[in-house]
Amino acid sequence: MRAVVALIALTACATTPTPPCATYYAPSPQHPFLWKVSGPHGSLVVFATHQAATPADVPQAAWAELDKARAFVTEAEEVPGAAETRDRGQWNEAFYLPRGSSLQKLLSDDDYFELKRHVDGPVNNYKPWVALLKLTGAAYRWPSPTIADALVERAHARKLAVEYLETWEEQVRYLDEAVTADKLAEMIHDYPRIECVMTNRLAAFRAGDDAVFVNEIASPNEPVVPRIDRWLVRLDEYLAGDRRTFVAIGIGQLVGPYGILTKLAARGYSVQRL
Repeated sequence: MRAVVALIALTACATTPTPPCATYYAPSPQHPFLWKVSGPHGSLVVFATHQAATPADVPQAAWAELDKARAFVTEAEEVPGAAETRDRGQWNEAFYLPRGSSLQKLLSDDDYFELKRHVDGPVNNYKPWVALLKLTGAAYRWPSPTIADALVERAHARKLAVEYLETWEEQVRYLDEAVTADKLAEMIHDYPRIECVMTNRLAAFRAGDDAVFVNEIASPNEPVVPRIDRWLVRLDEYLAGDRRTFVAIGIGQLVGPYGILTKLAARGYSVQRL
């Protein structure tokens, strides 16, 4: 379920009114979303991913940097399926609302029935972030494999150390906080625009147009900001080490005033787009 990373960008898109989705016109291609971050003791290469991108969207420069690395680091380990989890109760707790709660109680009648109209199967007991994932999957066909899948596969094939900035349980706790019933309702209202918005965002990613993504995090009060700050502690550790490290993180969390690259620069690291 690597597609859970899509929720960060999608919930940001849903916080504004729903004007028609204009066609995106890309500028002339920019440099790829690939940066070198250097400090007094070490450096790492950061590559931006996008949930709708495919393995073909990885530029040769990124593959080359990954092949030179000794460690591969990405956001969170994959959320396991039920059969892969020893504690079924823990798995149920991750995905489903507690007993006595339901989406029908959390949403208005109109929003709940609109959600059911778009999503096949029962949805009432899902947490809002799980329902949102189902809703967006109904509106937009996610690629398989994704760009993230391809990077992890290449890292395993190269026998690199594969490490994560957080566990899947930590990712679930973040999603519980970030994707509220109100956020889900906003996306239900925005359903007609999801496919267009995602198509435009993918085109901007392929063009290297970071201006499209710099306002993904609208304020320092969003739940993703402390998450990023926790990741920065880990990135500091990698920068202090001597391993050549390749880091893959979603573009919306990298650029902009509250993004990782700005915060790394504020810490005194050199940040250079390759």
